[in-house]
Amino acid sequence: MVGGSGAGVGDGVAIGRWSFNQLLALDLGFARENVLTVRIELQRSKYDKPVQTINFHHQLLDRVKTLPGVQSVGTINHKPLSGFGIIAFMGIENSGPPDREKDKPIGVGSVSSDYFRTMKIPLLSGRTYEDRDSVDSPKVAIVNQVFARRYFPNNDAIGKRVGFGCKEDLCRTIVGVVGNVRQESLIDEVAPEMFVPFGQMPMNGMTLLIRTTSDPLSLAGPIRNEVLAIDGNQPVHEVKTLEQRVAETVAVSRSLMFLFAAFAMLALVLASVGIYGIVSYSVGQRTREIGIRMALGARRSDVLKLILRNGVILTSTGIVIGIAGAYALTRFLTTLLFGVTPTDTVTFIVVSTGLFVVALVACLIPARRATKVDPLVALRYE
Repeated sequence: MVGGSGAGVGDGVAIGRWSFNQLLALDLGFARENVLTVRIELQRSKYDKPVQTINFHHQLLDRVKTLPGVQSVGTINHKPLSGFGIIAFMGIENSGPPDREKDKPIGVGSVSSDYFRTMKIPLLSGRTYEDRDSVDSPKVAIVNQVFARRYFPNNDAIGKRVGFGCKEDLCRTIVGVVGNVRQESLIDEVAPEMFVPFGQMPMNGMTLLIRTTSDPLSLAGPIRNEVLAIDGNQPVHEVKTLEQRVAETVAVSRSLMFLFAAFAMLALVLASVGIYGIVSYSVGQRTREIGIRMALGARRSDVLKLILRNGVILTSTGIVIGIAGAYALTRFLTTLLFGVTPTDTVTFIVVSTGLFVVALVACLIPARRATKVDPLVALRYE
């Protein structure tokens, strides 16, 4: 029973650790290396017309592209891994209006023409955006793979018309399908997403994404200068690498992992000390019995087996209770886990075996001491 706490906490930590490793190895749908992200919020009082926002956007991209070390530049209206800036109920042409009670909203991103190239999001079919996809051109959309499979499971999505209710002035023609990107969190399933050209849906809030050939943070100063050259009163925010943003997303999981690991080590030490103490106390209480057994011909190996057997029974009982408790409690970790179930059988077996070995070692010390008992002294022991 003493080993129960060690088994329970150990199982929980092992499952959490495996889940955390799965999280770190997760394919996010984009290449995170060598990308700088800069958040810009244009003042609505100053940029109150779409044409003003579009002009700022075009000037900024043209300027940043010329900076040394810049491979490509893109923008999106929301922050990476921070949720969608816009969600909407999707309508499909000739399929009636969306059912808000049954349908789930989709994410909508307003992006520049080089967004997909900058983030290295693969194009699966169709085309990406071009400069001709402007406010005056036919409305177009690019969707992710989840979107295409949900709304057009048996047909090619290219050429289909979709929109927000899909009235004529809102309906867009799908021109491309891209790979899935995790926009909300690393744990949740990828949601259907539609990307629209920034020129057709300008937003005052935008995240500038710059893929570089060197250290991305070395461009933080030059990019600030380019923004100020366009608008001397326009601040920039949250200048971070894309890898930093990913690290921030898993920071909570990492902190919980370290906390659980600390508790697991403490539980393991306490379980080992507890088993050692109980077995030692048992040996002390049974000294006279051991002496009698040895006087009647019991060998030292018989005494060793006797003490170890009692320790094994004690440890096994504790481990069984610990596993039962862990099995019942780890289900509350479901929202914190990724790529592993709360009741992963392999994890339970490995952790329990490890704890059993540690407990067996803790039993060996008092068991070996019992084999050295002098029968004559033991018979006089009270």
